[in-house]
Amino acid sequence: MKTAAGRSKIGFFLSDELIEKFRLLIQQKYKCYEKGLLSHECELALRHWVALHTNTQTEDIVTPNPTPRAALVFALVKKYLLDNFYFELRPGQQIPLAHLEKAIMEVR
Repeated sequence: MKTAAGRSKIGFFLSDELIEKFRLLIQQKYKCYEKGLLSHECELALRHWVALHTNTQTEDIVTPNPTPRAALVFALVKKYLLDNFYFELRPGQQIPLAHLEKAIMEVR
């Protein structure tokens, strides 16, 4: 059923609890509850939901840069050192060159 200003009337069922919460939010937002505010807020909520679920919104999402290869190799060398030589590695800890060379050879 069409109404004025290019609007259509639709019908659907919502829980009484949700309707009451929605009306209370409208009263808090506008400091009153007037004719048309429920329809206006429902339309805004639906527009927001549609915008969140359309392809135009997801196209703008930028994927993060891939992890540099050096960081991957570093992580593998560190894991090898922990598995074979050390219980823990602390920042600034000295590691013998022989251990590093062995770990790098095993990783590569």
